[in-house]
Amino acid sequence: IHANSCVLYTTTEPCPMCFAVMNNAQISYAYFGAPFHPTQFLPLSVKYLAKYAKKYPIKVKGGILKKECLEQREKLWKR
Repeated sequence: IHANSCVLYTTTEPCPMCFAVMNNAQISYAYFGAPFHPTQFLPLSVKYLAKYAKKYPIKVKGGILKKECLEQREKLWKR
């Protein structure tokens, strides 16, 4: 599936594995609300990975509705 005209919106920053799927699908833009949770150990951020996506570049922007996304994540984690 090629989704080069698609935009991904997510509440939390995508992990490196999700980024690989996004890149393989040729998604052009990714917007996320909250950064990784402090308890998650992820050595590479999606913004860092996006710099090196040369074949299918992905533009990434974070902090979209950050407060609301953090609230949603906290509700989910309390379950």
